[in-house]
Amino acid sequence: MENYAVHNVRKNPFLFGLKITGMVVLGIIGITSLAFLFGYVVMLLWNWLMPDLFSLTTITFWQAVGIVLLARLIFGGFKHFPGSH
Repeated sequence: MENYAVHNVRKNPFLFGLKITGMVVLGIIGITSLAFLFGYVVMLLWNWLMPDLFSLTTITFWQAVGIVLLARLIFGGFKHFPGSH
């Protein structure tokens, strides 16, 4: 027996579109939150280690986000397809 909510979503295209829109919005919020979190962690680690170890200056949050994006482009790329290496 099928769940009433699932059946109702399949029957009504408006509810299906609303569900997809909600998932997209949550995905965008999640990706943005992770980008800010990684940027903050990189900034903290850089400002803790690099000035003492290599006499480098401290960086701002946006510079840390730039470093994360640059490292991702150089070393990881942005593709996550099944079977890609």
